[in-house]
Amino acid sequence: MIKIIHFLQDFYQEHPKNNFLLSLFLWNALCIFINYYFHFESNYIHNPEVHQGWHFLFYFLFYGFAWFSTFLIYHLYYPEKKILSQKSFWKISCVLLVIFTIYVNFDFFYRFWIYENVRDEVQYFLLKCLNNTMKPILIMPIIYGYWKLNDTQNSPSFYGLFPQQKQNLSLYFWMFIVMIPLVIGASFTEDFLKQYPRYLPEYSEAEEYLGWNNWLTVAIFELCYGIDFIFIELFFRGFIIFALLRHVGSSVIFAMATVYVFIHFEKPVGETIGSFFGAIILGVLSYKTDSIWGGIAIHLGIAWLMEAAAWAHRLFSP
Repeated sequence: MIKIIHFLQDFYQEHPKNNFLLSLFLWNALCIFINYYFHFESNYIHNPEVHQGWHFLFYFLFYGFAWFSTFLIYHLYYPEKKILSQKSFWKISCVLLVIFTIYVNFDFFYRFWIYENVRDEVQYFLLKCLNNTMKPILIMPIIYGYWKLNDTQNSPSFYGLFPQQKQNLSLYFWMFIVMIPLVIGASFTEDFLKQYPRYLPEYSEAEEYLGWNNWLTVAIFELCYGIDFIFIELFFRGFIIFALLRHVGSSVIFAMATVYVFIHFEKPVGETIGSFFGAIILGVLSYKTDSIWGGIAIHLGIAWLMEAAAWAHRLFSP
């Protein structure tokens, strides 16, 4: 934990203006309030009554707003950095936003085919698994291609996936220990139990149709669920940070954290608030260690802990 604190202190020294940090925190708090008060994402961005083709544009603007507004706030306090005047910043920013917009909406390319060609009994299970595997598996080559063309010299670790220095995973072990009581406490809230577990066999007839036990479909889903978190860490703590680090410095971590908050807007509000601080900490650790594997371990551990806590409530609550 002492090492983590030192990393955070070093990061703070790079951006020492408390007014900026306070403004960024208040800006995220305002965005969170507006979303949950007006149900902004579900009503306007991810509205099922709007043709899904429009969601590509809506999400590009949605995440672009989070991204560019953070850099605008940063520019107000650090105008000497001249980030907004760099062509490279705008080019890479658009690439990142396009890739993630495609990722978020990738089920557009197979959802309707499944509805028309796959038996009703297995649609729910199949879509749940595909949404956590197809998207990262097919988007990751795009990130790899960008790295090969632009960043092999500047990020030989492939954005932290293949770290070039020895890692101290005990740093992340203590972070996970700290999170255990917080997750268990959150699991007693109604909002948490509405969202977790992420796959429920009672919404599907896949088990009966395939002749499987419920635990097998749950186990397969949880493995698929974990694949998605590996991609999320590669994208947020790897690709975003290391693709822009040489252009804008570690200020990219703040914008990454704000976008990370926005992707949690359909989760319980406590999880969304915590995602801001978690993104900052994991972003700093990735930046300082040139590795995303600690973040992957933490993310997977917390995600599966949340699933386990939710299942414990369902199995053992009266």
